[in-house]
Amino acid sequence: MSEVLKITCPRCKKVFDAGSAFNAHIESTKKEEAKKAEALAAQKYKSQLASKDKENQKILKERNKEIEKIRQESDAKAIKEAETKFQKKAVKSNKENEINNRRLSERLDKSEKQNQEMKKLLKQKSTEVQGEVQEELIEDFLRRKFPTDIVTPIKKGERGGDCIMTLHNKNNKEIGKIYFESKDREKTFQEKWVDKLLKDMQDRNIGYGILVSTSSPKDFKKDDAYVTRHDCILVMQMNDKLIHSVVSFIKNELAIKSKNNKDFDGTAEMKRLWEFIKSDQFRIGLRGMYLKILKIEKNIAKQKTFFEKNIADQELSLSEMEQELKNVVLSFRSKVGSILPDNLLERPKDE
Repeated sequence: MSEVLKITCPRCKKVFDAGSAFNAHIESTKKEEAKKAEALAAQKYKSQLASKDKENQKILKERNKEIEKIRQESDAKAIKEAETKFQKKAVKSNKENEINNRRLSERLDKSEKQNQEMKKLLKQKSTEVQGEVQEELIEDFLRRKFPTDIVTPIKKGERGGDCIMTLHNKNNKEIGKIYFESKDREKTFQEKWVDKLLKDMQDRNIGYGILVSTSSPKDFKKDDAYVTRHDCILVMQMNDKLIHSVVSFIKNELAIKSKNNKDFDGTAEMKRLWEFIKSDQFRIGLRGMYLKILKIEKNIAKQKTFFEKNIADQELSLSEMEQELKNVVLSFRSKVGSILPDNLLERPKDE
């Protein structure tokens, strides 16, 4: 009987009989190797997948981070752009509001100024209306009480008083005029009203003037009906009966004067001269000239008083300076002796 051939597997060192057992072992080994190789490959693939997945996760994380950064930068940019846009809009709105507020303030100031001017105008108008009421009352009263005479109002804006009353006698001949001035707005009487009325009378050749005033002169007594100025102007308060009495008296005096006037026997030139001398214009002109002389005399007296006081002040200052100088010299001599002559401060004999 022949001996069976034994074979040792070089890989696993396992001993096999020669023949099919070896082949079967080889196949089995190949399968195990294949399984190991497959498992190793699977493990390697799985490791590669894990590494790849880790890498992908890292990439994904970096991508997400980058996306978040981009999103944040984009949001910040968008926010900044929105803020810039809002700021520009706010600045524009503020400027518009500032302009609107300034315009509104200007309108309010203008409206307030107009209101103040309107109030002032209304107050002034009210005062003017009150003055016009007294003027119209005087004019209407004169027309009603003296229908044969003419009352002529001074036009608004024209220099002068309120109205002129032209008087007539029974024969409807003009015998004279009365100039009326009304003052009812001022609380304190001013003598310059009288001077102005006298000047207006002189300019219009009117011999009599009546100043109706709500305020009274300083020399107006409680029981006085009126006070006179320049022997041709009466100052009184608004009183219908008093005005009627005064106008009636003046009219009667002028009627008597006109009746007693006799024609002057002389040349035409002498008659005109005589009429001028008798006229109110000549009388008031002389009065106005005399008042100017008095005014100049008063100014001279003021200047004289000023200069006398000024000279007296200078003389006193000079005397004080002279005495101070003497005191200085005396003090000097008492300290250092008689160095200065005694007649140093004596006046020259030839003075």
